[in-house]
Amino acid sequence: MANQFIGTLLLCLQLFKVHLACGPGSGTSRGRLRDHNIKGNRLPDVPEFSTAASGPFPGAKHRTDPGLVDILSTDIVFKDKSYNANARKSIKTCHSSLKKLAGVVKRFWKNKYKVYVLEGYLPYGKKSLYKHGKHSLHYAGQAFDISLTNSPENTNDRLGEVVPEHTLRTLAGLAYYNAQFTFVQLKKNHLHVSCDSTGHEVSRGRCFSGESFVRTPSKTIAMKDLKIGDSVLTMNPNGQPTFSEVTMMLHKDGTRYVEDFVNIETNSGKSITLSPYHLIQTLETGYVFSKDVKINQTLQTYDDSKNTFQLSQVRNISFDTAGVGIYAPLTNEGTIIVDDVFASCYALFPSHSVSHAVFWVWRQIYPFLANSSEISSKTTQQTYHWYADFLRQSMNYLNIFPYLL
Repeated sequence: MANQFIGTLLLCLQLFKVHLACGPGSGTSRGRLRDHNIKGNRLPDVPEFSTAASGPFPGAKHRTDPGLVDILSTDIVFKDKSYNANARKSIKTCHSSLKKLAGVVKRFWKNKYKVYVLEGYLPYGKKSLYKHGKHSLHYAGQAFDISLTNSPENTNDRLGEVVPEHTLRTLAGLAYYNAQFTFVQLKKNHLHVSCDSTGHEVSRGRCFSGESFVRTPSKTIAMKDLKIGDSVLTMNPNGQPTFSEVTMMLHKDGTRYVEDFVNIETNSGKSITLSPYHLIQTLETGYVFSKDVKINQTLQTYDDSKNTFQLSQVRNISFDTAGVGIYAPLTNEGTIIVDDVFASCYALFPSHSVSHAVFWVWRQIYPFLANSSEISSKTTQQTYHWYADFLRQSMNYLNIFPYLL
């Protein structure tokens, strides 16, 4: 049994590698996923000053402001110390993110690179106004322009080396998903990154809101009240309504306040609220991230009066929707009806079918664990289910993703 489990797991992980190499792109195992996650050359794909990113410009800070702290780390290289001494200052939130990124870069590239800071905090003045305009988070100590270097020091205005674009895209994923910068933008030869002054952690796109609802055989319940072992409405492969057992909460945090949910409204009056990188099926493009759904595309919604599904056009999409709680239930079907709209149980990875294949092992062992509530509901401290967390750490070890999950 143990050998079959390990063998099947390795096969499923190999499916991830095969999928990443398919389709247009660089032909490498990472090229396509990079393009998918840095769509529009920024993460998230919204303006920097929106609440889903780094928020509005709070005003400039003087370099003696007590809210600015000095950045001291041997894993971070700053450009020309005499010219750019102020770059070592930032608010505490950005200080934490930059140091976290330095550690991630060191581990990911096995000490080949260090984070290279081109610009950080800038005093408000003629020189900075000419380059950045009146409103820039550099003036507030909330932004950095960064790249990578393999040199211990850089004492001139040039980069330590020319960093390839695909490497910068990987750095962008690390900055956003791991270091928790709330906005990342790919420039010509560097990244612009910034953080929210409130220090809130932006949802990284895996879940539904706790205020959403699902249907069980006997009643409609809030997502926050859903339990492992419950049966919920979804769609079978023939397009008919069916109930499927919830076998896992991939991720669950009932207290998290999230400000970047996407709300998609249809012309049938049904609407669904989910995170930007959660998969949802459209008639035109198949499974896509919710942030990529377009007006007039077609979703499948549930009509309770007729116990059937209907095609409904998207009439409005709202970003920066707030909600409490993040929940990611996994059913045997791998799909679920949330807020009467058909959606995938999976997120972040762009393929529903590959994601579902990876959890084949869990579907085989779950019946043997279902009677053990302690095992079937166990989570890590990060509120991930232990099996999902095992897969996450395995994929990080194999460097399947261009960033650490």
